[in-house]
Amino acid sequence: MDQARKCRDEGRCIISGFHSHIEKECLQIFQRGIQPAIICPARGLERMRIPVEWRQGIETCRILLLSAFESSQRRITTTLSEQRNKLVAALVEEVYFADDLFLISKAYPNF
Repeated sequence: MDQARKCRDEGRCIISGFHSHIEKECLQIFQRGIQPAIICPARGLERMRIPVEWRQGIETCRILLLSAFESSQRRITTTLSEQRNKLVAALVEEVYFADDLFLISKAYPNF
């Protein structure tokens, strides 16, 4: 959690699936800052329920939902999670692991 606070305080853009408990806790920390976050679910976005706590960030363009999966992919699977992790790893400059938490440094300040 200290690393999450440090990233928030430095204004670093974070990218992750934010599926696990620790990732969700980190997202709560990030939402208290001003930096953007990119949420990459391991499924398609169509008909995905958007958690209430994400809505303000989405409306203010601080949260971007990004998926490489078709709308027919409605359930998170190990295979989809691995594919998502490869996508995320290709986008980042630095990687920190707290489960699958990834970090994009200041190179992408506006997505």
